[in-house]
Amino acid sequence: MKITITHNGAHGYTDCSIIVQGNPGEEVKLTNSQIKKLDAAGCPCSQCTCGETLLCALSDWGLADDPHMIRIPEEGSEIKVNGNYPQQ
Repeated sequence: MKITITHNGAHGYTDCSIIVQGNPGEEVKLTNSQIKKLDAAGCPCSQCTCGETLLCALSDWGLADDPHMIRIPEEGSEIKVNGNYPQQ
């Protein structure tokens, strides 16, 4: 199943897609390459110190129990999360 994560962070919107094996509502283990992809997707700036990552945002919103697991959405295939800065 392809999951698209839409992140509204300090640098605006970022989309990142991963493919996972499992059923809706289940927690699945992420591969090392998926972890690296989600970790790098939150902040596109190489010199930035904001520290935002999609893994942190997923964890903050209760959608990832630890950096290696993610919960497949019960409905649909998109997860929307906000970053760690004051949203308007």
